[in-house]
Amino acid sequence: MKKERIGYDALLEDVLRRGQIPPDVDAEARRALSDGSQLEKWRAVIRSLEALRENGLLRRHEEPGPAGSIRYIDLERALIITVAPPPVPVRDHTISVAPRIPESIRARDRLAMIDPILTSVATCQSEAELGGAIENIERFLREVLPGHVSTVIPFTARENAGPEGPARLSTVIREGSELADYVRRLVVAEGRALHFADLAEEAHLAPQLIDPSLRTAALFPLRTGGETFGVLEAWHPSPGALSEDDLGFLALLATIAGGLVKNARRLEHLLFMDPLTGVHTRGYFEAEFDREIERSNRTGQSLALLMIDVDDFKGVNDTHGHAAGDSALKTVAEILKDRVRQVDVVTRYGGEEFAVLLPGATEEVARRAAERLRAVVEATRITVSDSRLLRLTISIGGALYPEHAKSRDELLDLADRIALLTAKRQGKNRVVFWHPGLDERPH
Repeated sequence: MKKERIGYDALLEDVLRRGQIPPDVDAEARRALSDGSQLEKWRAVIRSLEALRENGLLRRHEEPGPAGSIRYIDLERALIITVAPPPVPVRDHTISVAPRIPESIRARDRLAMIDPILTSVATCQSEAELGGAIENIERFLREVLPGHVSTVIPFTARENAGPEGPARLSTVIREGSELADYVRRLVVAEGRALHFADLAEEAHLAPQLIDPSLRTAALFPLRTGGETFGVLEAWHPSPGALSEDDLGFLALLATIAGGLVKNARRLEHLLFMDPLTGVHTRGYFEAEFDREIERSNRTGQSLALLMIDVDDFKGVNDTHGHAAGDSALKTVAEILKDRVRQVDVVTRYGGEEFAVLLPGATEEVARRAAERLRAVVEATRITVSDSRLLRLTISIGGALYPEHAKSRDELLDLADRIALLTAKRQGKNRVVFWHPGLDERPH
Protein backbone atom coordinates (compact mmCIF):
# COMPACT_ATOMS: atom_id res chain seq x y z
CA MET A 1 0.00 0.00 0.00
CA LYS A 2 1.35 3.43 -0.90
CA LYS A 3 2.33 5.62 2.06
CA GLU A 4 1.98 9.41 1.99
CA ARG A 5 3.22 11.80 4.68
CA ILE A 6 1.00 14.86 5.15
CA GLY A 7 0.76 17.47 7.88
CA TYR A 8 -2.02 18.57 10.21
CA ASP A 9 -3.12 21.29 7.75
CA ALA A 10 -3.72 18.80 4.94
CA LEU A 11 -5.63 16.48 7.28
CA LEU A 12 -7.86 19.32 8.50
CA GLU A 13 -8.53 20.49 4.95
CA ASP A 14 -9.49 16.95 3.96
CA VAL A 15 -11.84 16.59 6.92
CA LEU A 16 -13.50 19.94 6.17
CA ARG A 17 -14.02 18.96 2.53
CA ARG A 18 -15.85 15.82 3.62
CA GLY A 19 -18.26 17.97 5.62
CA GLN A 20 -19.57 15.21 7.89
CA ILE A 21 -18.59 16.56 11.30
CA PRO A 22 -20.73 18.51 13.83
CA PRO A 23 -20.80 22.35 13.60
CA ASP A 24 -18.73 22.90 16.77
CA VAL A 25 -16.04 20.48 15.59
CA ASP A 26 -16.09 22.12 12.15
CA ALA A 27 -15.62 25.56 13.73
CA GLU A 28 -12.71 24.34 15.88
CA ALA A 29 -11.03 22.80 12.83
CA ARG A 30 -11.38 26.03 10.82
CA ARG A 31 -9.96 28.17 13.67
CA ALA A 32 -6.99 25.83 14.11
CA LEU A 33 -6.34 25.73 10.38
CA SER A 34 -6.49 29.52 10.16
CA ASP A 35 -4.12 30.58 12.95
CA GLY A 36 -3.76 27.72 15.44
CA SER A 37 -0.56 26.38 16.95
CA GLN A 38 0.73 22.91 16.19
CA LEU A 39 -0.82 21.71 19.44
CA GLU A 40 -4.21 23.24 18.58
CA LYS A 41 -4.09 21.73 15.11
CA TRP A 42 -3.23 18.32 16.57
CA ARG A 43 -6.18 18.53 18.95
CA ALA A 44 -8.51 19.65 16.15
CA VAL A 45 -7.38 16.75 13.94
CA ILE A 46 -8.02 14.20 16.68
CA ARG A 47 -11.43 15.65 17.52
CA SER A 48 -12.42 15.76 13.84
CA LEU A 49 -11.35 12.17 13.21
CA GLU A 50 -13.17 11.04 16.32
CA ALA A 51 -16.31 12.74 14.98
CA LEU A 52 -15.95 10.84 11.69
CA ARG A 53 -15.47 7.65 13.67
CA GLU A 54 -18.69 8.26 15.58
CA ASN A 55 -20.44 8.67 12.21
CA GLY A 56 -19.16 5.27 11.14
CA LEU A 57 -16.73 6.57 8.51
CA LEU A 58 -13.57 5.68 10.41
CA ARG A 59 -12.54 2.96 12.83
CA ARG A 60 -9.84 3.18 15.49
CA HIS A 61 -6.99 0.75 14.89
CA GLU A 62 -6.84 -1.66 17.82
CA GLU A 63 -3.06 -1.45 18.19
CA PRO A 64 -1.44 1.92 18.98
CA GLY A 65 0.82 3.45 16.39
CA PRO A 66 4.50 4.30 16.82
CA ALA A 67 5.69 6.95 19.30
CA GLY A 68 2.29 7.54 20.90
CA SER A 69 0.46 8.09 17.62
CA ILE A 70 -3.18 7.15 16.99
CA ARG A 71 -4.25 5.18 13.94
CA TYR A 72 -7.59 5.20 12.14
CA ILE A 73 -8.88 3.05 9.30
CA ASP A 74 -10.77 4.98 6.60
CA LEU A 75 -13.47 2.50 5.62
CA GLU A 76 -14.64 4.40 2.53
CA ARG A 77 -11.21 4.91 0.98
CA ALA A 78 -9.39 1.87 2.41
CA LEU A 79 -6.68 3.97 4.01
CA ILE A 80 -4.87 3.89 7.33
CA ILE A 81 -4.41 7.35 8.86
CA THR A 82 -1.65 7.66 11.46
CA VAL A 83 -1.76 10.85 13.53
CA ALA A 84 1.48 11.46 15.40
CA PRO A 85 1.72 13.97 18.27
CA PRO A 86 3.78 17.13 17.77
CA PRO A 87 7.54 16.60 17.88
CA VAL A 88 9.98 16.53 20.80
CA PRO A 89 11.48 19.70 22.35
CA VAL A 90 13.16 22.03 19.91
CA ARG A 91 15.33 23.60 22.63
CA ASP A 92 18.16 22.12 24.65
CA HIS A 93 16.78 21.49 28.13
CA THR A 94 19.84 19.78 29.58
CA ILE A 95 21.37 21.39 32.68
CA SER A 96 24.54 20.98 34.69
CA VAL A 97 24.04 21.62 38.39
CA ALA A 98 26.19 20.73 41.39
CA PRO A 99 24.50 18.66 44.14
CA ARG A 100 24.13 20.76 47.29
CA ILE A 101 22.07 21.39 50.41
CA PRO A 102 20.55 24.89 50.15
CA GLU A 103 20.36 27.24 53.12
CA SER A 104 16.61 26.70 53.40
CA ILE A 105 17.27 23.03 54.20
CA ARG A 106 20.12 23.58 56.65
CA ALA A 107 17.73 24.34 59.52
CA ARG A 108 18.10 21.67 62.19
CA ASP A 109 14.56 20.27 61.87
CA ARG A 110 14.76 19.75 58.13
CA LEU A 111 18.33 18.57 58.02
CA ALA A 112 17.43 15.89 60.57
CA MET A 113 15.06 14.42 57.99
CA ILE A 114 18.06 13.31 55.95
CA ASP A 115 19.06 10.85 58.71
CA PRO A 116 16.48 8.18 57.68
CA ILE A 117 17.71 8.48 54.09
CA LEU A 118 21.35 7.98 55.05
CA THR A 119 20.36 5.12 57.34
CA SER A 120 18.54 3.51 54.43
CA VAL A 121 21.66 3.78 52.29
CA ALA A 122 23.67 2.03 55.01
CA THR A 123 21.18 -0.76 55.79
CA CYS A 124 19.36 -1.54 52.52
CA GLN A 125 20.59 -4.99 51.45
CA SER A 126 18.51 -5.92 48.42
CA GLU A 127 16.29 -4.55 45.67
CA ALA A 128 13.32 -5.92 47.60
CA GLU A 129 14.12 -3.52 50.46
CA LEU A 130 14.45 -0.46 48.21
CA GLY A 131 10.78 0.46 48.58
CA GLY A 132 11.10 1.76 52.14
CA ALA A 133 14.28 3.66 51.37
CA ILE A 134 12.76 5.29 48.29
CA GLU A 135 9.68 6.25 50.33
CA ASN A 136 11.95 8.12 52.78
CA ILE A 137 13.43 10.14 49.91
CA GLU A 138 10.01 10.89 48.42
CA ARG A 139 8.67 11.92 51.85
CA PHE A 140 11.54 14.37 52.17
CA LEU A 141 10.84 15.69 48.67
CA ARG A 142 7.21 16.38 49.57
CA GLU A 143 8.32 18.22 52.71
CA VAL A 144 10.93 20.36 50.95
CA LEU A 145 9.01 20.95 47.71
CA PRO A 146 5.34 21.23 48.70
CA GLY A 147 2.92 21.19 45.80
CA HIS A 148 5.31 19.33 43.53
CA VAL A 149 4.67 15.91 42.03
CA SER A 150 7.99 14.28 42.96
CA THR A 151 8.88 10.63 42.37
CA VAL A 152 11.95 8.41 42.45
CA ILE A 153 11.84 5.51 39.98
CA PRO A 154 14.59 2.92 40.46
CA PHE A 155 15.30 0.49 37.64
CA THR A 156 15.69 -3.21 38.31
CA ALA A 157 18.98 -4.93 37.57
CA ARG A 158 17.38 -6.78 34.67
CA GLU A 159 16.05 -3.53 33.18
CA ASN A 160 19.51 -2.01 33.29
CA ALA A 161 21.07 -5.01 31.58
CA GLY A 162 18.32 -5.58 29.01
CA PRO A 163 18.58 -4.27 25.45
CA GLU A 164 15.32 -2.32 25.71
CA GLY A 165 16.24 -0.54 28.94
CA PRO A 166 13.78 0.40 31.68
CA ALA A 167 10.10 -0.29 31.16
CA ARG A 168 8.97 2.84 33.04
CA LEU A 169 10.67 6.22 32.95
CA SER A 170 8.14 8.59 34.49
CA THR A 171 4.79 8.84 36.23
CA VAL A 172 3.84 11.81 34.04
CA ILE A 173 5.27 11.23 30.55
CA ARG A 174 3.27 8.92 28.31
CA GLU A 175 5.15 5.73 27.50
CA GLY A 176 5.90 5.34 23.81
CA SER A 177 5.82 9.10 23.19
CA GLU A 178 8.66 11.01 21.57
CA LEU A 179 9.23 12.82 24.86
CA ALA A 180 9.76 9.45 26.57
CA ASP A 181 12.35 8.57 23.92
CA TYR A 182 13.99 11.97 24.50
CA VAL A 183 14.26 11.26 28.25
CA ARG A 184 15.43 7.70 27.65
CA ARG A 185 18.23 8.95 25.42
CA LEU A 186 19.43 11.95 27.42
CA VAL A 187 18.69 11.08 31.05
CA VAL A 188 19.09 7.29 31.05
CA ALA A 189 21.66 6.65 28.33
CA GLU A 190 23.74 9.82 28.63
CA GLY A 191 23.16 10.58 32.31
CA ARG A 192 22.18 14.23 31.78
CA ALA A 193 19.66 16.23 33.80
CA LEU A 194 16.72 18.02 32.15
CA HIS A 195 14.92 21.17 33.32
CA PHE A 196 11.78 22.54 31.65
CA ALA A 197 11.19 26.00 33.16
CA ASP A 198 7.89 26.38 31.28
CA LEU A 199 6.47 23.52 29.28
CA ALA A 200 3.93 25.91 27.74
CA GLU A 201 6.74 27.45 25.71
CA GLU A 202 6.72 24.23 23.69
CA ALA A 203 3.03 23.48 23.63
CA HIS A 204 3.48 20.39 21.47
CA LEU A 205 4.72 18.59 24.60
CA ALA A 206 1.36 18.75 26.37
CA PRO A 207 -0.25 15.79 24.51
CA GLN A 208 2.70 13.64 25.57
CA LEU A 209 1.98 14.17 29.28
CA ILE A 210 -0.56 12.27 31.33
CA ASP A 211 -1.34 15.58 33.07
CA PRO A 212 -0.94 18.35 30.44
CA SER A 213 -1.56 21.11 33.03
CA LEU A 214 1.96 20.72 34.48
CA ARG A 215 4.30 23.58 33.56
CA THR A 216 7.64 22.99 35.36
CA ALA A 217 9.65 19.78 35.22
CA ALA A 218 13.07 18.50 36.26
CA LEU A 219 14.40 14.99 35.64
CA PHE A 220 17.66 13.75 37.14
CA PRO A 221 19.41 10.43 36.53
CA LEU A 222 20.16 8.24 39.54
CA ARG A 223 23.71 7.87 38.32
CA THR A 224 26.95 6.65 39.82
CA GLY A 225 30.00 4.94 38.39
CA GLY A 226 28.95 5.78 34.84
CA GLU A 227 25.69 3.82 35.12
CA THR A 228 22.12 5.10 35.49
CA PHE A 229 20.06 3.28 38.13
CA GLY A 230 16.79 5.21 37.83
CA VAL A 231 15.17 8.63 37.43
CA LEU A 232 14.16 11.30 39.94
CA GLU A 233 11.48 13.67 38.64
CA ALA A 234 9.75 16.77 39.99
CA TRP A 235 6.76 18.49 38.34
CA HIS A 236 4.69 21.57 39.22
CA PRO A 237 1.62 23.25 37.65
CA SER A 238 3.24 26.74 37.79
CA PRO A 239 6.03 27.90 35.48
CA GLY A 240 9.45 28.58 36.97
CA ALA A 241 8.60 26.68 40.15
CA LEU A 242 12.12 25.31 40.71
CA SER A 243 14.91 27.61 41.88
CA GLU A 244 18.63 27.01 41.46
CA ASP A 245 18.72 25.82 45.08
CA ASP A 246 15.86 23.42 44.40
CA LEU A 247 17.65 21.99 41.38
CA GLY A 248 20.88 21.57 43.34
CA PHE A 249 19.03 19.75 46.10
CA LEU A 250 17.26 17.47 43.61
CA ALA A 251 20.67 16.67 42.13
CA LEU A 252 21.91 15.77 45.62
CA LEU A 253 18.98 13.45 46.32
CA ALA A 254 19.38 11.84 42.89
CA THR A 255 23.04 11.14 43.70
CA ILE A 256 22.09 9.63 47.07
CA ALA A 257 19.34 7.53 45.48
CA GLY A 258 21.72 6.31 42.77
CA GLY A 259 24.19 5.17 45.40
CA LEU A 260 21.36 3.55 47.33
CA VAL A 261 20.21 1.44 44.38
CA LYS A 262 23.76 0.51 43.42
CA ASN A 263 24.69 -0.52 46.96
CA ALA A 264 21.48 -2.49 47.45
CA ARG A 265 22.16 -4.37 44.24
CA ARG A 266 25.79 -5.03 45.20
CA LEU A 267 24.85 -6.24 48.69
CA GLU A 268 22.05 -8.38 47.29
CA HIS A 269 24.54 -10.01 44.97
CA LEU A 270 26.95 -10.69 47.84
CA LEU A 271 24.36 -11.90 50.34
CA PHE A 272 21.59 -13.46 48.29
CA MET A 273 23.12 -14.67 45.03
CA ASP A 274 24.37 -18.22 44.58
CA PRO A 275 28.04 -17.89 43.55
CA LEU A 276 27.94 -20.89 41.19
CA THR A 277 24.74 -20.28 39.23
CA GLY A 278 24.20 -16.52 39.62
CA VAL A 279 20.55 -16.90 40.70
CA HIS A 280 19.14 -16.08 44.13
CA THR A 281 19.81 -18.25 47.16
CA ARG A 282 17.28 -20.18 49.19
CA GLY A 283 17.43 -17.53 51.93
CA TYR A 284 16.29 -14.90 49.45
CA PHE A 285 13.59 -17.25 48.21
CA GLU A 286 12.16 -17.69 51.71
CA ALA A 287 11.89 -13.92 52.23
CA GLU A 288 10.40 -13.31 48.78
CA PHE A 289 7.99 -16.22 49.21
CA ASP A 290 6.50 -14.54 52.30
CA ARG A 291 6.30 -11.16 50.54
CA GLU A 292 4.56 -12.60 47.50
CA ILE A 293 2.03 -14.50 49.63
CA GLU A 294 1.23 -11.23 51.42
CA ARG A 295 0.95 -9.41 48.09
CA SER A 296 -1.39 -12.10 46.76
CA ASN A 297 -3.58 -11.71 49.86
CA ARG A 298 -3.64 -7.95 49.40
CA THR A 299 -4.25 -7.80 45.63
CA GLY A 300 -6.27 -10.98 45.09
CA GLN A 301 -3.90 -12.08 42.32
CA SER A 302 -2.58 -15.61 42.03
CA LEU A 303 0.97 -16.68 42.86
CA ALA A 304 2.42 -19.62 40.94
CA LEU A 305 5.31 -21.70 42.21
CA LEU A 306 7.45 -23.93 39.98
CA MET A 307 9.79 -26.47 41.56
CA ILE A 308 12.41 -27.67 39.06
CA ASP A 309 14.82 -30.58 39.33
CA VAL A 310 17.63 -31.51 36.93
CA ASP A 311 16.99 -35.11 35.89
CA ASP A 312 19.63 -37.76 36.61
CA PHE A 313 22.07 -35.17 37.91
CA LYS A 314 24.03 -37.72 39.96
CA GLY A 315 24.78 -39.57 36.75
CA VAL A 316 26.24 -36.39 35.24
CA ASN A 317 28.67 -36.03 38.13
CA ASP A 318 29.55 -39.74 38.18
CA THR A 319 30.09 -40.02 34.43
CA HIS A 320 31.60 -36.67 33.48
CA GLY A 321 32.90 -35.25 36.76
CA HIS A 322 31.86 -32.41 39.02
CA ALA A 323 33.06 -29.72 36.60
CA ALA A 324 30.50 -30.98 34.08
CA GLY A 325 27.89 -30.99 36.84
CA ASP A 326 28.68 -27.37 37.64
CA SER A 327 28.36 -26.45 33.94
CA ALA A 328 25.01 -28.20 33.83
CA LEU A 329 23.68 -26.22 36.81
CA LYS A 330 25.00 -22.94 35.36
CA THR A 331 23.34 -23.65 32.03
CA VAL A 332 19.97 -24.46 33.59
CA ALA A 333 20.17 -21.34 35.77
CA GLU A 334 20.93 -19.13 32.75
CA ILE A 335 17.97 -20.58 30.85
CA LEU A 336 15.67 -19.94 33.79
CA LYS A 337 16.87 -16.33 34.21
CA ASP A 338 16.65 -15.50 30.52
CA ARG A 339 13.20 -16.95 29.88
CA VAL A 340 11.05 -15.72 32.74
CA ARG A 341 9.44 -12.32 33.27
CA GLN A 342 11.16 -9.43 35.03
CA VAL A 343 8.85 -9.80 38.03
CA ASP A 344 9.56 -13.51 38.46
CA VAL A 345 12.03 -14.75 41.10
CA VAL A 346 14.49 -17.54 40.22
CA THR A 347 16.39 -19.27 43.05
CA ARG A 348 18.63 -22.25 43.59
CA TYR A 349 16.60 -24.14 46.14
CA GLY A 350 19.25 -26.74 46.90
CA GLY A 351 21.64 -29.03 45.06
CA GLU A 352 20.22 -29.54 41.58
CA GLU A 353 16.78 -28.12 42.43
CA PHE A 354 15.52 -24.65 41.50
CA ALA A 355 12.39 -22.70 42.47
CA VAL A 356 10.61 -20.00 40.46
CA LEU A 357 7.95 -17.64 41.85
CA LEU A 358 5.58 -16.14 39.26
CA PRO A 359 3.54 -13.33 40.85
CA GLY A 360 0.15 -12.69 39.26
CA ALA A 361 0.40 -15.67 36.91
CA THR A 362 -2.66 -17.74 36.10
CA GLU A 363 -2.33 -21.50 35.79
CA GLU A 364 -2.33 -21.20 32.00
CA VAL A 365 0.48 -18.62 32.06
CA ALA A 366 2.49 -20.69 34.55
CA ARG A 367 2.01 -23.87 32.51
CA ARG A 368 3.21 -22.16 29.34
CA ALA A 369 6.23 -20.77 31.15
CA ALA A 370 7.10 -24.16 32.64
CA GLU A 371 6.75 -25.98 29.33
CA ARG A 372 8.89 -23.34 27.61
CA LEU A 373 11.66 -23.81 30.20
CA ARG A 374 11.49 -27.60 29.90
CA ALA A 375 11.69 -27.49 26.10
CA VAL A 376 14.64 -25.08 26.00
CA VAL A 377 16.64 -27.15 28.49
CA GLU A 378 15.94 -30.31 26.48
CA ALA A 379 17.16 -28.62 23.30
CA THR A 380 20.37 -27.33 24.89
CA ARG A 381 23.64 -29.25 24.68
CA ILE A 382 26.69 -28.74 26.92
CA THR A 383 30.22 -29.55 25.83
CA VAL A 384 32.00 -31.38 28.67
CA SER A 385 35.73 -31.92 29.21
CA ASP A 386 35.95 -35.01 27.02
CA SER A 387 34.40 -33.02 24.11
CA ARG A 388 31.19 -34.99 24.35
CA LEU A 389 27.84 -33.22 24.18
CA LEU A 390 25.82 -33.52 27.34
CA ARG A 391 22.03 -33.63 27.07
CA LEU A 392 20.01 -32.29 29.98
CA THR A 393 16.35 -32.52 30.91
CA ILE A 394 14.36 -31.14 33.81
CA SER A 395 11.18 -32.12 35.60
CA ILE A 396 8.83 -29.40 36.86
CA GLY A 397 6.09 -29.44 39.46
CA GLY A 398 3.72 -26.49 39.83
CA ALA A 399 0.91 -25.21 42.03
CA LEU A 400 -0.98 -21.94 42.60
CA TYR A 401 -1.92 -19.87 45.62
CA PRO A 402 -4.71 -19.48 46.65
CA GLU A 403 -6.42 -21.68 44.02
CA HIS A 404 -4.66 -24.87 45.12
CA ALA A 405 -3.15 -24.07 48.50
CA LYS A 406 -4.24 -21.95 51.45
CA SER A 407 -0.77 -21.29 52.92
CA ARG A 408 2.84 -20.95 51.77
CA ASP A 409 3.79 -24.28 53.33
CA GLU A 410 0.92 -26.06 51.59
CA LEU A 411 1.83 -24.43 48.26
CA LEU A 412 5.42 -25.64 48.61
CA ASP A 413 4.24 -29.11 49.56
CA LEU A 414 1.89 -29.40 46.57
CA ALA A 415 4.45 -28.15 44.04
CA ASP A 416 7.52 -29.91 45.41
CA ARG A 417 6.53 -33.04 47.24
CA ILE A 418 3.54 -33.99 45.10
CA ALA A 419 3.61 -32.43 41.61
CA LEU A 420 7.39 -32.59 41.09
CA LEU A 421 7.65 -36.14 42.44
CA THR A 422 4.77 -37.15 40.17
CA ALA A 423 6.67 -35.74 37.17
CA LYS A 424 9.68 -37.80 38.19
CA ARG A 425 7.61 -40.94 38.66
CA GLN A 426 5.90 -40.53 35.27
CA GLY A 427 9.20 -40.61 33.38
CA LYS A 428 10.89 -37.22 33.98
CA ASN A 429 11.37 -34.43 31.42
CA ARG A 430 7.79 -33.26 31.91
CA VAL A 431 5.62 -30.63 33.60
CA VAL A 432 3.00 -31.63 36.17
CA PHE A 433 0.68 -29.19 37.94
CA TRP A 434 -1.10 -30.16 41.11
CA HIS A 435 -4.78 -31.06 40.87
CA PRO A 436 -7.10 -32.95 43.22
CA GLY A 437 -6.23 -36.26 41.57
CA LEU A 438 -2.66 -35.89 42.85
CA ASP A 439 -3.68 -35.89 46.52
CA GLU A 440 -2.18 -39.35 46.93
CA ARG A 441 1.58 -39.10 47.37
CA PRO A 442 3.64 -41.04 44.82
CA HIS A 443 5.68 -43.87 46.31
